[in-house]
Amino acid sequence: MPRKKTRRVDLPEGPTSSPHPDGEQLLQDAIPRALTLAGSIRDEGHEAVAAVTADLTRDELVALAVALAAMVDVDAPASDLLAWVDEPEPTPAQLRAWHAAWKRGEQDDVTREGERLYQAWRHREQRARFVAAS
Repeated sequence: MPRKKTRRVDLPEGPTSSPHPDGEQLLQDAIPRALTLAGSIRDEGHEAVAAVTADLTRDELVALAVALAAMVDVDAPASDLLAWVDEPEPTPAQLRAWHAAWKRGEQDDVTREGERLYQAWRHREQRARFVAAS
């Protein structure tokens, strides 16, 4: 039976490789910040991350990451943890832009998916107009 190869991981050396003298206080300070970040990213989007983290030191960012990780139910599947994340519905203008790109011959994956969404939207719109006219 062949032996499994093990991979060695070298952790970076740096100013926070040893315990921070105020580590417990940093973590306590990070908990409300972590809750604020989790709530604002759900309500305001990824732009909220910059607002919460802009003025943090590296040690404060590490404490924030630890606090956020501690709040995660590691037994739950990632799909459950991220179930709140919904792709926003594309606007009619975005759908038309994808359709126009498709008509110009753009064939990348995003445009292809956009064209599929456009056709489904167009079909729903036509059906709704037909039902309303009946």
